[in-house]
Amino acid sequence: MPLLEVQHLQKVYTTRFGGNQVEALRNVNFSVESGEYVAIMGESGSGKTTLLNILAALDRPTAGEVYLNGKALSDIRERDLAAFRRSHLGFVFQDFNLLELFGEINGEGQTILMVTHSVKAASHAGRVLFLRDGQVYHQLYRGGETQESQFRRISDTLTVLAQGGESHA
Repeated sequence: MPLLEVQHLQKVYTTRFGGNQVEALRNVNFSVESGEYVAIMGESGSGKTTLLNILAALDRPTAGEVYLNGKALSDIRERDLAAFRRSHLGFVFQDFNLLELFGEINGEGQTILMVTHSVKAASHAGRVLFLRDGQVYHQLYRGGETQESQFRRISDTLTVLAQGGESHA
């Protein structure tokens, strides 16, 4: 069973006075295994912050479900969410001095899910998910690649994203 499972996640925001609807996330699906180091990337407006807020139980999805250790986040009562976050989630604001430490604690089995714009930061991860227009566009597995090789692969993917390339997910 994955540590984190995201199934058919959708988030629609309605602008003030009910004028327009913006679909920030659209049918997002992925899982993260215990001990994995995953980075999520995408251009501004791709849905990264919305996804992070939902994963952190700071916001609720319009549709779909997030499971942490097999428990649906939607089953946690609003008044219990702060205690749940305190017990199960950790937030670290990005600092390059913390990258090699992320590697160390991941090597000790800690799961890391990092949302970043930095190719350098993402190149440390074992897997990189790319969001575009509220969907998982593509993912790269580091495998036996060097950090430098992964850096180039991430850069190439971001270039394709910026040029409006076709989905490969």
